[in-house]
Amino acid sequence: MGIICRGLHKVFKSNIVLILLIGLFLLTFPIDIAQAHIGSMTKTVNGNIFKLSGQPVVGKDSVSANTHRYTLSIERASGEPVSGAMVKLEPLENEKPQGLAPIALQETTDTGSYTGTVDFPSQGQWKLRIIMEQGNGRSLVEFTDRIVSQPNSGRDKPVL
Repeated sequence: MGIICRGLHKVFKSNIVLILLIGLFLLTFPIDIAQAHIGSMTKTVNGNIFKLSGQPVVGKDSVSANTHRYTLSIERASGEPVSGAMVKLEPLENEKPQGLAPIALQETTDTGSYTGTVDFPSQGQWKLRIIMEQGNGRSLVEFTDRIVSQPNSGRDKPVL
């Protein structure tokens, strides 16, 4: 065991600068995937800016520990909100629908803002495909969210 520790010490001691530089390099680039939860992400597709935010639903409003509410804001590059569009959110696990039908997002009182709730059948990495149709135009944008059960959802037993 002592030989292994001395060997590792020599490797780290001789390469400490390289290890620090690699760590600094990795910290300077943002990752385009949600960590524990989506929070808020923005993407631009076909001249439209899509900003998706999501949060777990807890308490009596939740269907299960995997219920999440999403709000999507859409605006043109000029900053003009996109209203009156037909917007759907299609949850995909491992690139497949998993029996979940696309959810029609409802436009809120805030022009260009749409909202909807998804009850995911399982935890894990989910792709959220947004389909927006307006007039003859159609835009498709994808986000990624990591679904983690909320133990105090009010419906399920706590996850241990």
